[in-house]
Amino acid sequence: MQAKTSFKLDAKVSFGLIALLICCIPAVVFLLFRDKSDSLGSYSKPIISTSWPVEKAGLDYNASLSPENTPLKRGKQVFHLTLKPFQDKSLKDLPIVKITMPMGSNTMEAPVQVKKDKAPYEYQVETEFSMAGPWEADVQPTASANPISLNFNVDL
Repeated sequence: MQAKTSFKLDAKVSFGLIALLICCIPAVVFLLFRDKSDSLGSYSKPIISTSWPVEKAGLDYNASLSPENTPLKRGKQVFHLTLKPFQDKSLKDLPIVKITMPMGSNTMEAPVQVKKDKAPYEYQVETEFSMAGPWEADVQPTASANPISLNFNVDL
């Protein structure tokens, strides 16, 4: 004959377990849904810049992007892009620049034209923003280099 055992929690223990669950749930949700898209291994959401120039270091280059006119508005815009190599590297071709707005699982892409500027490692980037909000410029100095993501905001 087996004896039946019952497990009862007193009020302090059950309150402690409930408090522990309430504290842990936000941490678990954060870990599951954090933004992991930064190519350099950062696990934080991109910082949207409100000051210019927007600068970021890549693996081989520093990238700096600044608009001709601020604040940024919808419509045509001209930016100045400067790429500074960490080592003495020449850039024979124009960099690849892609300007996008994340929209959930999709992205909206703005048209881009890149032209060589007068100084070495400097370029003129022409684009047109169709709407206000957070935008991202992915700059790839060469076809074999890793892209550098620069984040900024376009006002109404």
